[in-house]
Amino acid sequence: MDNANMKQTLFDSMLTNRNLQILKAVLPYIDYDTGKSLGIYVKFQELKNSFSINPGSYMIKDKNGNYKAMNCDKPLDFSTLYPIIKDYLTTEEQEMFETFIGMMDMFSMDDEAKESMFGEYMDMFKEMF
Repeated sequence: MDNANMKQTLFDSMLTNRNLQILKAVLPYIDYDTGKSLGIYVKFQELKNSFSINPGSYMIKDKNGNYKAMNCDKPLDFSTLYPIIKDYLTTEEQEMFETFIGMMDMFSMDDEAKESMFGEYMDMFKEMF
Protein backbone atom coordinates (compact mmCIF):
# COMPACT_ATOMS: atom_id res chain seq x y z
CA MET A 1 0.00 0.00 0.00
CA ASP A 2 1.36 3.38 -0.98
CA ASN A 3 -0.38 5.45 1.68
CA ALA A 4 2.61 7.48 2.88
CA ASN A 5 1.18 10.79 1.70
CA MET A 6 -2.51 10.00 2.00
CA LYS A 7 -4.60 12.90 3.24
CA GLN A 8 -7.15 12.34 5.99
CA THR A 9 -10.80 12.63 4.90
CA LEU A 10 -13.54 14.50 6.74
CA PHE A 11 -15.03 11.15 7.76
CA ASP A 12 -11.65 9.93 9.09
CA SER A 13 -11.29 13.08 11.16
CA MET A 14 -14.64 12.34 12.83
CA LEU A 15 -13.47 8.87 13.86
CA THR A 16 -10.14 9.67 15.42
CA ASN A 17 -8.61 12.16 17.80
CA ARG A 18 -5.17 13.54 18.54
CA ASN A 19 -4.24 10.74 20.96
CA LEU A 20 -5.18 8.00 18.51
CA GLN A 21 -3.24 9.74 15.75
CA ILE A 22 -0.14 9.90 17.95
CA LEU A 23 -0.54 6.24 18.83
CA LYS A 24 -0.89 5.32 15.15
CA ALA A 25 2.26 7.32 14.36
CA VAL A 26 4.38 5.30 16.80
CA LEU A 27 2.91 1.85 16.03
CA PRO A 28 5.54 0.96 13.39
CA TYR A 29 8.27 1.49 16.02
CA ILE A 30 6.78 -0.74 18.72
CA ASP A 31 7.52 -4.45 19.03
CA TYR A 32 5.24 -6.69 16.99
CA ASP A 33 3.04 -8.19 19.72
CA THR A 34 2.43 -4.90 21.51
CA GLY A 35 1.99 -3.04 18.22
CA LYS A 36 -0.52 -5.58 16.97
CA SER A 37 -2.59 -5.25 20.15
CA LEU A 38 -2.41 -1.46 20.08
CA GLY A 39 -3.34 -1.40 16.39
CA ILE A 40 -6.44 -3.47 17.10
CA TYR A 41 -7.25 -1.15 20.03
CA VAL A 42 -6.96 1.94 17.76
CA LYS A 43 -9.22 0.45 15.10
CA PHE A 44 -11.71 -0.67 17.74
CA GLN A 45 -11.79 2.88 19.16
CA GLU A 46 -12.39 4.28 15.67
CA LEU A 47 -15.18 1.75 15.09
CA LYS A 48 -16.69 2.69 18.46
CA ASN A 49 -16.44 6.37 17.50
CA SER A 50 -18.20 5.68 14.20
CA PHE A 51 -21.29 4.56 16.14
CA SER A 52 -21.40 7.86 18.01
CA ILE A 53 -20.91 10.27 15.11
CA ASN A 54 -23.46 13.01 15.25
CA PRO A 55 -25.27 12.81 11.92
CA GLY A 56 -25.63 16.60 12.02
CA SER A 57 -21.90 16.94 11.45
CA TYR A 58 -22.18 15.80 7.83
CA MET A 59 -25.84 14.87 7.36
CA ILE A 60 -29.14 16.76 7.42
CA LYS A 61 -32.71 15.63 7.94
CA ASP A 62 -35.20 16.07 5.16
CA LYS A 63 -38.86 16.99 5.72
CA ASN A 64 -39.68 13.31 6.33
CA GLY A 65 -37.06 12.99 9.07
CA ASN A 66 -34.68 10.93 6.93
CA TYR A 67 -30.98 11.68 6.98
CA LYS A 68 -29.28 12.63 3.75
CA ALA A 69 -25.90 14.03 2.81
CA MET A 70 -25.57 17.79 3.24
CA ASN A 71 -24.75 18.37 -0.41
CA CYS A 72 -26.95 15.72 -2.01
CA ASP A 73 -29.07 18.39 -3.69
CA LYS A 74 -26.02 19.55 -5.62
CA PRO A 75 -25.27 17.48 -8.72
CA LEU A 76 -22.31 15.18 -8.21
CA ASP A 77 -20.66 15.13 -11.59
CA PHE A 78 -17.01 14.64 -12.48
CA SER A 79 -16.15 18.34 -12.23
CA THR A 80 -17.55 18.62 -8.67
CA LEU A 81 -16.28 15.21 -7.59
CA TYR A 82 -12.73 15.72 -8.83
CA PRO A 83 -11.64 18.46 -6.35
CA ILE A 84 -12.98 16.32 -3.49
CA ILE A 85 -11.02 13.19 -4.42
CA LYS A 86 -8.02 14.72 -6.22
CA ASP A 87 -5.64 14.38 -3.25
CA TYR A 88 -6.37 10.64 -3.03
CA LEU A 89 -5.62 9.87 -6.69
CA THR A 90 -2.36 8.92 -8.35
CA THR A 91 -0.88 11.30 -10.91
CA GLU A 92 -2.12 9.04 -13.70
CA GLU A 93 -5.64 8.95 -12.26
CA GLN A 94 -5.63 12.75 -11.91
CA GLU A 95 -4.61 13.12 -15.55
CA MET A 96 -7.34 10.71 -16.61
CA PHE A 97 -9.97 12.67 -14.64
CA GLU A 98 -8.76 15.99 -16.06
CA THR A 99 -8.88 14.61 -19.59
CA PHE A 100 -12.36 13.23 -19.07
CA ILE A 101 -13.61 16.51 -17.55
CA GLY A 102 -12.13 18.39 -20.51
CA MET A 103 -13.93 16.07 -22.90
CA MET A 104 -17.21 16.50 -21.03
CA ASP A 105 -16.79 20.28 -21.10
CA MET A 106 -16.11 20.13 -24.82
CA PHE A 107 -19.27 18.11 -25.49
CA SER A 108 -21.40 20.41 -23.33
CA MET A 109 -20.47 23.52 -25.35
CA ASP A 110 -23.19 25.01 -27.47
CA ASP A 111 -23.01 24.49 -31.23
CA GLU A 112 -21.76 28.01 -31.93
CA ALA A 113 -18.84 27.62 -29.53
CA LYS A 114 -17.98 24.23 -31.01
CA GLU A 115 -18.10 25.67 -34.52
CA SER A 116 -15.76 28.54 -33.65
CA MET A 117 -13.38 26.24 -31.80
CA PHE A 118 -13.27 23.30 -34.20
CA GLY A 119 -14.31 24.87 -37.50
CA GLU A 120 -13.82 22.41 -40.32
CA TYR A 121 -13.47 19.42 -37.96
CA MET A 122 -17.02 19.89 -36.68
CA ASP A 123 -18.57 17.76 -39.43
CA MET A 124 -16.26 14.89 -38.51
CA PHE A 125 -17.32 15.16 -34.84
CA LYS A 126 -21.00 15.22 -35.80
CA GLU A 127 -20.56 12.03 -37.79
CA MET A 128 -18.81 10.33 -34.88
CA PHE A 129 -21.55 11.15 -32.39
